[in-house]
Amino acid sequence: MRQRRRRLGHRLRRWRGLRFHEQPGGSRPEALSRPPQPIPQVLPLLPPAPIPVALRPPIRRIETGNTNLSELHHAARAAWSAGVDLLSELQNHPFPAPTPGRKAQACPHSVTLSGADFARRKNMMVIPCGLTLGSHLTVVGQPRPPHPERDPKITEGGEEPVMVSQFMMELQGLRTVDGEAPPRILYFNPRIKGDWSNLSVIEQNSCYRMQWGSAQRCEG
Repeated sequence: MRQRRRRLGHRLRRWRGLRFHEQPGGSRPEALSRPPQPIPQVLPLLPPAPIPVALRPPIRRIETGNTNLSELHHAARAAWSAGVDLLSELQNHPFPAPTPGRKAQACPHSVTLSGADFARRKNMMVIPCGLTLGSHLTVVGQPRPPHPERDPKITEGGEEPVMVSQFMMELQGLRTVDGEAPPRILYFNPRIKGDWSNLSVIEQNSCYRMQWGSAQRCEG
């Protein structure tokens, strides 16, 4: 009994000053005799290394005339050639310096004209910056009393005049060809009286290069 106590005391003197922790699963304790390991440092992310010249796509091969190429390679070669020509042209013709004291005018959000101003401008209103998506035009007017019209296109060859009450509004584009009327993007013609159907009609159409499209009619 005394010998067993001596052995236990000898072991306690050997473990004096050491810390223990329990292992999972109920195993025997183990002394932490080794110093703690240093925490690994996180290295910063570096940009990818440049691709070696030998591994880069053979761009010069697209530029040269190789007949054993697919349609995609032919399109890429044509785009490459056009880009080289455009880049050289831009480099040979530098952009002019801006004029000092010149200020850019902002496009107005809306344009309003009275009837008198509209008549002084020969019944034409210029839209300075064009129309954006969601734009609209509003025309407020009062129809005039019917007047007799003898145009053969309206009378359809008859001798008696036709009483007509209507107005027209056109949204015209810029003149593209000399000697031709500007394109009519929208032709809007409400006819209260005078239509061949003897009904009130709203007709709209478009005209490009002197060629009219199919008219859209809404009969009242």
